Amino acid sequence: MNGIVNAKPVDAVENVSDLAKKYPNGRNGIVLVKLTGDWYFYENGWKKGGFYVNNDIYPLVNNNGHPLYLEGEESWNQNQDLFSLPTGYYRLGLATDEEKAGDRYNPEQKNLPIDYGVCTIFVIDIDGAGRHHYEVHMNAKNVTYTGEINGDGVFTGWVQSVKIKDESEIQRKRLTFPTGTSLGTDMGLPEGEVLTDIRDLEPGFYYDIFKKPGDHPNGKLNATPIDGLPTGINPTSGYFLLKNQSDINGRYFYLLAHSISPVVWFGITDHQNRIDWNIQKYDQGKYHYLLGEYIARLQLQPKQDSDFEFMILTDTHVDRESPEYKKSLIARQVFDHANYVTGMYDLSFKVHLGDWVDGWKEPVKELADINDVIGRFFKDPNTLNYGVLGNHDNSGVYAREQNEEHRDPFLLSDLIPKDLQDNLMVYRTNDDQVSWGNNMYYRDFENDNIRVIFLNSYDVPYTTNDDGYLYHDPFHQSAYGKEQVNDYIDALETTPDDYQVMIMSHNIFDNVYKDDTMFNGDTMRRITTAFQNSRTDEIYTTDIDPTDPDYWYYEIERDIDFANRPKNRVIGSFSGHVHNDGYHICEGVRYIQQLCCLAKEFTPYTVNDTAFDIVRVNKNTGKITCFRYGNGTDRVFDKVEEA
Repeated sequence: MNGIVNAKPVDAVENVSDLAKKYPNGRNGIVLVKLTGDWYFYENGWKKGGFYVNNDIYPLVNNNGHPLYLEGEESWNQNQDLFSLPTGYYRLGLATDEEKAGDRYNPEQKNLPIDYGVCTIFVIDIDGAGRHHYEVHMNAKNVTYTGEINGDGVFTGWVQSVKIKDESEIQRKRLTFPTGTSLGTDMGLPEGEVLTDIRDLEPGFYYDIFKKPGDHPNGKLNATPIDGLPTGINPTSGYFLLKNQSDINGRYFYLLAHSISPVVWFGITDHQNRIDWNIQKYDQGKYHYLLGEYIARLQLQPKQDSDFEFMILTDTHVDRESPEYKKSLIARQVFDHANYVTGMYDLSFKVHLGDWVDGWKEPVKELADINDVIGRFFKDPNTLNYGVLGNHDNSGVYAREQNEEHRDPFLLSDLIPKDLQDNLMVYRTNDDQVSWGNNMYYRDFENDNIRVIFLNSYDVPYTTNDDGYLYHDPFHQSAYGKEQVNDYIDALETTPDDYQVMIMSHNIFDNVYKDDTMFNGDTMRRITTAFQNSRTDEIYTTDIDPTDPDYWYYEIERDIDFANRPKNRVIGSFSGHVHNDGYHICEGVRYIQQLCCLAKEFTPYTVNDTAFDIVRVNKNTGKITCFRYGNGTDRVFDKVEEA
């Protein structure tokens, strides 16, 4: 089945379980499994054929936007060797020995499994180290073969691609390149000049157009900034550019890609010669390759019986209308990548620590984004899924922008209702063993003797004045209402003595490493400290003035007593919000902050612009290991000695 020709799926299902349920006795053809991107065929049971590839021909050009017609080239007539071609895009007629006429190329010279017809050929020199990549596309049959000469000069053979053909001709034009192509094309600029505007380029295919002068043989490619680029792109090495002109309206279109980027930009000039850029291609295959490496790395460090593992995502900040591709595209795909991992690697659960969406749009549009992300997150069938709310999950930024002060007051009608937030991003968990409280909940993992507590660190009542404005906005004000505080105390008091505890929230408690005006934030810290150190304490309201109109919501006074309970049972408190990795120890409690999924210090337009962790906790030693996918590094936290 690896030799399927021009195959198109007869159906697509969400996961392998759905495949078995829908077609228990099989069916003809191949079926695409959306969760992993693999295709399956039936042969005495459903079997995986491989990753489903959509390899459309690459519109690389040498001069004028058209492939070089090899049959008219004297150098080709003298040496008809496919493997001698330099980087470029070519057109060629093929024939068998019996049908060969004139200068038509015989594909059997290199065991090319094509009988006859016209093909287009894509050749690229990789790394300048003797490696070459080839794609031969049979135009009439819409079949693509790929092959490579490795670093030892050995041809590894041809592989036939399974394909889906897109509807639009222009949307089939894409660029996805191996890393580090060494050959480029002259920029068409006068000698000694530098590129300042990509609209000055002649139509053609260019590699590394943003290299510095010393890195390029012609020494004329360094200018910052360069006009005409998509928003957010910095001129760095490794970019490819195709410029071509439409035969219909004369406008120019551009395809811009990076050698290790999952994104391709498509741009077209308007009547004023401005370039309108849009994301045109997202290469899921590259991510799946790296996800596979990530899973393999985990498997090489085998899980012990005393290990407890889960996944943390946080601060995805999805905005499907954002011009920043990270918020509109990559952030959404993070959920799919997480589901891919849970489908391949056994975890106890995964959790999203808030700021699911960016909050810049009016509620009706923000809800559309929320529905998009929760559909990706909570429908993962491979593990238990939990979520908490962040300060961006309420259209709070939009509400802020509606008033001149850009802070307070907030109009209630500009925000997503509280109950709707909870119903969408918290209560959607697929676990019927959750114990629900007020703005918090917990779940016992009985086989591991662990209680995981999930908190709402932006617990603000939507109480308003007579004009409909909130007394406190839920975007800026981190807080814990008295009912949540009481339920948190009860959750700790009822934790069995042989259980350990983990805490999940969007924001860290107050006074762990800095003093914020966080309503009852210090109260929550003191409760956690008392539990960890087997102490008694008198709990009271903190950081809100008694004259505040919302004081009633936070007012609490209560004695707590953990003096006769075991010590050192808080594994750790995990949070996001700050968009950075962080670690703090406060009176014996480990506070671990997680880098946002849209990594702050990232390599633009590469796989390092996202991040999430699989966390491994050794229940016996207390050691915590955070295995990082994407931006950043693994982190290890040893157990804290008694405070």
